[in-house]
Amino acid sequence: MWLFRINNNQLTGPIPSELGALSMLHSLRLQDNQLTSTLPKELSLLTVLLQLRVDGNQITGAIPSELGLWGANTTELNFEERMDQKFGESNIDA
Repeated sequence: MWLFRINNNQLTGPIPSELGALSMLHSLRLQDNQLTSTLPKELSLLTVLLQLRVDGNQITGAIPSELGLWGANTTELNFEERMDQKFGESNIDA
């Protein structure tokens, strides 16, 4: 699977950490639901991820520093405006 898109489905609860097991995932689109909690650090296992969209949810907290391991291949990151948009101490450049 290279695309996982479940945006606009009124999903609730936290983002499942099990999504980190989808190792060939290129695009993860979870925007415009009612997801809560923080981003699971297991998403850092998505090493070929090019797009992550979680905007339009109730995600809170800092972006886990493990997600900074994605590297230069990730081309689109869309986070909730209320999140502390940092990888550890450095700002997101996307």
